Formats: sequence, structure tokens, C-alpha cells
Amino acid sequence: MRLNRLDLIRYGKFTGRSLDFGEARPGRADFHLVYGPNEAGKSTLFSAFLDLLFGIERLSGYGFLHPYATMRVGGVIETGGKVHSVSRVKRNQNSLLGADDQPLPDNLFSAALGSIDRATYQMMFSLDDDSIEKGGESILKSEGELGALLFSASSGLPDSSAILSGLKAQADAFYKPQGRKHKLAELKAELDALKDEKAAIDINAREFSSLRKLRDAAAERHQSAETARAGLRVSFDQARDRIEALPLLARLRGLRTELAGFADLPEPPADWHALLPQLQREETGIDARLAQLDADIDRRATEIAAIERDVVTLAISADIRDLDHSGLEARHRTAASDMPNRLDERAKIAADIAVRVARLGRTAETEATTLILPAALTGRLQDLAQKHAALKERLDAALREKTLAEAETAEALRTQAALASEGSAHTADPAPLADRLRTLRQNDCLLRQQTADRQMATLSDLLADKLSTLSPAQLDADSVAAVSIPDETDIAEWTARRTALTEQLKRLDDKIAEETALTAAEEAKLEELTRTGGFAADDAALTLRAQRDEAWQAHVAQLDSGSASAFETVLRTDDAATALRLARAQDLAQARGLSLSIAERNGKLSVLRQQHEATLAAIATLRAEISASAIDCGLPAETKLNQLVSWLGRRLAVLEVRNQLRSAQQDARLAAADETNALERLTQTLAESGVSNGVPARLEDALAFAERIIETLQTAQRAHATAAGAVERAQTLLRTRTAAWSSADAEMAQWTGDWQEAIGTTWLAEAATPLSPQEIAPVLIILQDLDKLIQRKVDLDHRIDGMRKDQLAFAAMIATLTGRLAMTGADEPLLAAQTIRDRLAAGERQETLFRRLSDENDARITERRVLGEARERHDAQKRGMLDLFESSALLEVAAHLETVKTRQRLRERIAEVEADLAARLGVGRAEEAEMLLSAVDADGLRLDVASLQSRLEQAEREGAELHAERRDAEKALAAIGGSDAAAHIEEKRRTVLADIEERATAYLRLRMGILAGETALRLYRERHRSAMMRRASTAFSIISGGDYQGLATQAEKGEEFLIANAAGGGSKLARDLSKGTRFQLYLALRMAGYHEIAATRESLPFVADDIMETFDDGRAEHAFSLMADMAGVGQVIYLTHHQHLCDIARKACPDVTVHTL
Repeated sequence: MRLNRLDLIRYGKFTGRSLDFGEARPGRADFHLVYGPNEAGKSTLFSAFLDLLFGIERLSGYGFLHPYATMRVGGVIETGGKVHSVSRVKRNQNSLLGADDQPLPDNLFSAALGSIDRATYQMMFSLDDDSIEKGGESILKSEGELGALLFSASSGLPDSSAILSGLKAQADAFYKPQGRKHKLAELKAELDALKDEKAAIDINAREFSSLRKLRDAAAERHQSAETARAGLRVSFDQARDRIEALPLLARLRGLRTELAGFADLPEPPADWHALLPQLQREETGIDARLAQLDADIDRRATEIAAIERDVVTLAISADIRDLDHSGLEARHRTAASDMPNRLDERAKIAADIAVRVARLGRTAETEATTLILPAALTGRLQDLAQKHAALKERLDAALREKTLAEAETAEALRTQAALASEGSAHTADPAPLADRLRTLRQNDCLLRQQTADRQMATLSDLLADKLSTLSPAQLDADSVAAVSIPDETDIAEWTARRTALTEQLKRLDDKIAEETALTAAEEAKLEELTRTGGFAADDAALTLRAQRDEAWQAHVAQLDSGSASAFETVLRTDDAATALRLARAQDLAQARGLSLSIAERNGKLSVLRQQHEATLAAIATLRAEISASAIDCGLPAETKLNQLVSWLGRRLAVLEVRNQLRSAQQDARLAAADETNALERLTQTLAESGVSNGVPARLEDALAFAERIIETLQTAQRAHATAAGAVERAQTLLRTRTAAWSSADAEMAQWTGDWQEAIGTTWLAEAATPLSPQEIAPVLIILQDLDKLIQRKVDLDHRIDGMRKDQLAFAAMIATLTGRLAMTGADEPLLAAQTIRDRLAAGERQETLFRRLSDENDARITERRVLGEARERHDAQKRGMLDLFESSALLEVAAHLETVKTRQRLRERIAEVEADLAARLGVGRAEEAEMLLSAVDADGLRLDVASLQSRLEQAEREGAELHAERRDAEKALAAIGGSDAAAHIEEKRRTVLADIEERATAYLRLRMGILAGETALRLYRERHRSAMMRRASTAFSIISGGDYQGLATQAEKGEEFLIANAAGGGSKLARDLSKGTRFQLYLALRMAGYHEIAATRESLPFVADDIMETFDDGRAEHAFSLMADMAGVGQVIYLTHHQHLCDIARKACPDVTVHTL
């Protein structure tokens, strides 16, 4: 599939905008770079392309300028050898339209897209900054899962490992073998609990009656116990309260005794305690303040008497301030300084007016204002003057264009007549020949033939190389196919037998070596044990016993001293040996055990050696079978099994190349037949177009010849159409130019009448020769200047009169004020005004001082009167305190008040104790409590409390036991109280079973899906890792600028890790690469994945949106060169807002086409 043109008819911010990618150029990279600044609409292009393929989304974000109902995007898409001009509108159905606006099937592009939907296309065939960053992170997430990493790169889905891990975690949450904490275990435990609960409440009627009787009896016993316990509690509380009240009674009596000592003290008012400190402070401050106030009052009276007040000036202060506020003084000063300038300016303006009148030639006019024209008339004259120039130019231009149009019409007619008289040999329609040529261009027979020729040459060389690997066997391709080879079952059997025999031989060697070593060790141990112990071995002991028997027989036969002496010697030796053996019985037993072990091991060694020989014989037989098969294959007899297996593998490679060569030969034959057929059809079409001679014999040359014929026919056809169109356009233009000239001439006549009418009523018409539009313009300018000068002169006259009036008014007001103040010698108004202001300021300062001192003196007089009244109140309060306590000073009164406070505290404590005592005994008054306690025996009461406490504790224990018994009985009865609890439990159990069944089914589906996904990833890795890893390794090396030589893999514990090999000889795991380098690695994997997909299906356009934000210029250039390689198998479109990337792309790929938004 290829996008030839994208039309943004009404989409997003675009209206009527097209982006033409042109047709594919064979042999050149189909690489396009779209440049535009931010917000230019680059991302909109990709969304528009997706909407064109899959339909405009229901809630599209690109309907902000054009409403949904008017949105439309179109384009030209080439797929499956056909070119479709389509457009897409926003509809629920029939949204794909053809060039004639008729609905097209929605599955028009399904042959190219297959099962790819919008989201899949975005993942597999596009990259942006966000997706490349997620891809870089996916390299970390799929660590150890090479299959997942390759699948993610080719599909664009960055989280396949994370998805599988999440699914596994979801499955393990329900059930995990050897796990105890999972959902299934919880559900089984819930089933067991429901079973036990149901069994506990499932009971018969007799048991129910028994439980009810038990409950009633337990309730009666518990109630009786509670009643008895309550009575004991009351008695215990009363006795305890009386014991605790005895100390309170003793304390109360002590306080009353202490209070009796204050009986003679008088009772002062309650507020005296707070009033006394205040009286003590006032007594020392009032007298000092009175003396100070008397001195201040006398001093201020003297200062007030010395002040001189200006009453006359203060009386007219308001008039003086009105003078300042009126602004007459400022205007008087302005008039004095500005009047001469204004008189000079008025004289100059009068002279300028006279000059303007003279330039108009109207010196006889005594009043210049009569020359001024009305504003409406001036505007009309100016408008008519301006229109005259435009009309004159328009009339001249219309005449010139009319003349040119007449000449062009005559020339077009002469050209058309010349073509008609000449005739043309190429009158045939070029369309059928062009259609045939387009169809034949889409036929790939020439490309297939070239490809087949290249494949045959390559495969022939490869076949020769592969045959050379079969040495020392001398076989050709057909002999290799006919040679007799062993079956795979024989190979498998030989391999298994060899492995088993080899392992068996190794085990026998190990066992023989082990048994030999153990036998030698035990023999050495036995020898050392016999040597160090000194006793005779069993065989030596038997020899000594036989010698003793022979000596005895000899002695019995001879019965002499010699035989007796010999028998004695032998007997002693045998006895000594026997005694020593008895003494070392433990060592002897160990020696006998070693002897038996040695004999047993020797037997084992004999058997093992026999098995060893049998195994060697079996290996020899196996080698003979392998040698026979090798000889049948043309190999030496000494060929080993692994060599034979390797040779058979190379033989399969030879047969595979042989089959590929035959397939290429067949393709070449089919391509040649297609070429012959195509040439015949082209020759027939050329003959129908009138060309039967000179057709080349080769299809490629014939196609070029047909293109030239089509170009000749199209040239002739265009020439006739161009001539006819030129005549039509010239005639139409002539009619238009004639109408324009007539209109301009009529408008000029109308203007002339309007001009005569406008100037006829003014003094301008008095001229001997009427003024032209060019002459009237200077006159109007002079009249405008004259109007302005007259206005300025009138304004100056008004301002000069005003200044004179202001001066007279200011002088009159000053004269009035000086008369009222009896001032003399004040002829100058400005000087007199300043003298008046100074006198007013001095008078106001004296008046302010007089008022301030008077106010201060009045305040001190008032304060002295208030202090006198305070002194009288103080003396009255003081006398009351002194008289009550019969004291002479306030200090003595303070001591008596402290004593009164002590007495009051005693009274409060007595009241508190009385209230506590009455509350403790539960009576209303303290006297009643005293009467109750007066007859109490303290010791006897304590004994009663101890007894009651013991009985109460026993009653509480019994009550708790009876309460528990009653509660258990009630629970047992409530559990079976005739309800539907058992049915509810059964319903819950069935619900849990259904839940288990549903979850188990989902678990099995999930596990099968996980297994299928893992199997698919493993198969994907096995099928694609070789080619894809090679391509990705090369791409990564190029992008990194040679900093990394390529990629490799390493298996460890069932996982496979991706390794980047550095140019310096080091290596890094993918997770150790920098963030930017991981992005570049992911880009290399995506490029390799795109090549893998393009090799198995029709390629689709790949769109990248500014993915090189983290690339330097060098790596960006390398990335563009790789994109150019991608553009060799499919269309690649790169969107960017970086201007410098355009130059880098041109440098990396000269064939790139740059489009600017």
C-alpha cells in the first residue's frame, strides 16, 4: 500500500489543503519528510490518514473548525496494483466515497490491511516520542525474554512481557500449586465453614425442648443470684461509707474548734479587700498632682496675657482666601507676560491672510471670509478631481486593452487556421494505448525474470559451494538426491546406543577403578593389622596346629625325650599363637572381615571385567554398522557417527539449494512466457493505434517505444485543444474589453457634466477660462490654509480681550482689600497681594498660639477640680475603715483584713466537709450524719465490711458463671429457633460452589491463553531471531555511529538476554545502556521488524513523528540512512518541526522528498 496524495478538504485547521507525495519512483527510496513549525498540523496529517483508512472517529478531536457533518478527508491510495481516489466523510454507514461521490465498500483496503485495525496500525506502523520512550522501557521489562522483545519490536506492542506477567499473577491469585494462600483455598475453607455451621444447627425436636428447659432453668438461677448479689452490694456499700465517714467527722470537729477563736472579729464589706490597695496608692498621688496643677495654671495665664491678636485681618481672612482661590492673580501674571507675544502673532497672521488673498488674485476683496467655499462643496470638488484622474487612466487602459484583444483574436484565428490547413498524421486517441501501457507497467515479468536470473546465478554458486562441503564424497546434485542414506530412526537408534554404551563403559571403568582401589586399600590394611598385632593369621594358625598334630603323632610313636622336647617346642609355639589370637580377638575379627571383603571385591572385579569386555564388543558392532552406512554414502569406513550426521545435514542443505535452483529456473521460464504474452498484447494495441512498423522485439524496449508514441499522440491532441481554447479565450476577452471601454467612456461624459455644475455657483466660475481638475487642486489648498489663518486670528482676538479683562478684575479686588485694612502706598497689585497674605499668616499664628494656651489652661483647671472631688471621696472611705477596726492607719486595716480572710477560708472548709459527710452517708444534713456516726462501733464495723466483701465476691463469681451458662443456653436455642438458617446456609454453599466452578473455568482459560502466548513468543523467537537479529544488529551499529559493533544473545537459566557489543571490545546488557541508547536500540529493532513484516505481506506506509529528540546530528543522519533502506521496501513518512533535520535527511538520503507545511 502507498499514499500518493492526502487531501485535507475540511479537516482540523485545514481547508482545501493537499499534500502530494507523487507516484513511486522505481529504484529510488520512497522516503518523504514533512516539515512544519509547532502547531502547523503535522500530527493532524497522520490522524487524517488513519481516518481515511478506518473512518473518522465518533468523538473526533479535529472537528473544532468544521462541524462533524461537514468534515471530509480524501486522497489517492495505491494498493494491490490499483490506484483508488477516495474520500471519507463522517457517517455511521457508507462513509467511504469514490471520485464520483458514490459509496464504496468499507473493506476496500482489507486485502492490504488484513486484520489490522486503527489501534494495531498505530502500534505497528508508526512511532512518536511517547511510543519510542515506552519501547525503550520495554527493553528493560522484557529482560531475559528475547522472544517477547522481538515480538514487541515488530508489532509495536511494548508490554507483551508485562501483559503475560500480569496474566500469570491473575491466575496465581486464584490457584497456585504448592501454595496455601490463594482464592481457591479461601473458597474451600468457606465451604468447610458452611458445612460445620449447618451441622451445628441441624437438630431434632426433642433436643430443642431440652435446650429450652435448660435455658429457663439457667435464667431462673441467674436471676436469683443477681437479687442476692444486689442485697450484699447495698449492705457492703453502707458499711464501707460509714467507715470512710469517721475521719471526715473528726476533721469537721477540729475545724469548728479552730473557727471559735475568731468570734470577736468584726465583719467588714466584701469589697474592702480590693478597695484597700487602691486607697493606699491614691493617698500618695493626689497631693503631688494638685501642687503641680496649681503651678501650671499660673504660668499659662501669664503667657496668654502677653499675646497680641490682629482682629481686623482675621475678620477678612475669608475674602483673602477667596482671592487666592479665584486664580485672578495667576491670570494677571500670565497676561502680563503673554500679551506682547499674542499681539505680534495676530499681526503676522493678518499679513499671511493678505498674501493668500493675493495668490488667489482677489486683492480687491476687503473681507477674506467671502472667499471661503462651503465644506460640502470643497469635498465635492476634491472628490471630482480625484475621480477624474482615475477615470482618465481607466479610459486609456480600456482603449489599450481593447486594441490588444483585437490583435490576439486575429493571431489565434490565424494559428487555428494554420493547424487545420496543415492536418495531422497522429489523429488516433492515445487513451487505449496509455491504459495498455499502464497495465503492462504493473506486470512484474521483467523484474521476475531479472530476479530469477540473479537467483539462478547465486544458487548455482551456492550449490557448488555446498557440494564441496560433502567431500570426501564426490557427488553431483542428482547423485546426492539418489544416494542411499540411513533413516532418521537408525540415526536416532545409533545415537542412543552410542550414548548408552559410552555411558555404560564409563560407569564400568569407574567401578573397576573404584573396586581395585578399595581392594588394594583393604589388603594394605590387613597386612598392616597383622604386622602390628603380632598374631598369626588364620592360615598361619592352621599351619601351627598341623605342626603340633604331627609332633604329637611323632611323640606317641617314639615316646622319648627328643620327641617330647620337639612336641613341647611345637606345643608352646601353638599355645603362644593361640593365646595371642585370643588376646587380640577384636583385631582378629577385623582381619577376618577384611579377608572376606577382599574376596568379595575380587569376585566383583571379575564380573565387572567381563561386562567391560561385553560392552567393548557391543561398541565394535555399532561402529561396524555405522561404517557400512558411511560406505553406502560414499564416505570412508572410519567415518564416525557425528561426522555422518553432520554430512547428512550438509546433504540436506545441498538438496534445499538444488530445489531452490529448480524453482528459480521455473520462475525464469514463467517470466519469459509472460514477457512474450505482454509483447504480443502491446504490438496489437500499437497496431490498433496506427503503428505497425518499427516495434522492438524486447518488451522493455517496446514499452519505451510505446511511451514515445503516446507522447507524440498526446502532443498533437494537446496542440489542437490548445488552439481551440486560445480562439475561444481571445474572443471572450475581446468582448469583455469592448464593454469595458464603452463603460469608461460613458462615465467620463457623466463626470464632465458634474464638474461644470459644481463650479458654476462659486466665484471660481468668474474666471475667463474655466479651471481644470489639475488647476483646482492648488486653489483648494490655498483656501484651506486661508480658512485656518482666519480661524486662528479670531481665536487670538478672543484671547487678548480675555487677558485684559482678567487684569482689571484683579486690580479692583486688591484695591478693595487694601482699603478695608487701611493700607497705604500699595499701587502695585501683585506687591499689595503678597503684603496682605503675609499679614494674614502672622495674625493666624498668634491666634493659634492664643487658642492652644487657653485650651491647655482650661484642661488643667478642670483636672484640679476633679482631683479635689476624688480627695474628698478618698477621705470618706478611709474614715469608714479606720472606724470599723478602731485603727489609726491603713496598714493596720490591712492586717485585720488578712485575719478576716483566714476566718472565711475556715468557714468554707467546714461547709465542704459537712457536704461531703452528708453525701457520703446519703442524708440531707450534716447533723443527721453526726447522729448516725455517734453510735457506731468502728472495730465491729470493719469486721462486718470484711465479711460482706468476701460474700459479695463469691456472689459475683457465681453470678458470672450462671450468666455464661444462661448465655450459652440462649445461643444454642437461638441457633435452631425454627428459622430457615439451614436453607440460607445451603444456598450460600451452592453459591460458593458456582463461584468456584466459574472461577476455575476462567482459570483454565487463562492458563491455556498464557501457555499459547508463551508458545507463540517462543516460536516467534525461533522463526525470526536469526534474520531479525542480524538486521537489528547492523542497524544498531549504524545508528550508534560504530560505537557498538552489534548485538548478541546469551542464554542463562532458561532465559535469553540481549547484549550490546561495544566497539572497544566491551559489552553491556540492554538494561545497562543509557536512556537515549535504549531508544536507538528500540528503533533498530522496529526497523528490523518492519523488514520482516514487509517480507511476508504487502508493505504499509510507516509514519514517524519527531522521534529524534534525544539523537545528536550524527546519529540522526545514521537513522535517516536506515529509514531510506526501509523506504526501499515500503513508503516512509517522517514528520518534524526541526529545520536542521531536513538538511541532515537530504545528506543521508539524496532521494528524500521534503514537503513544507
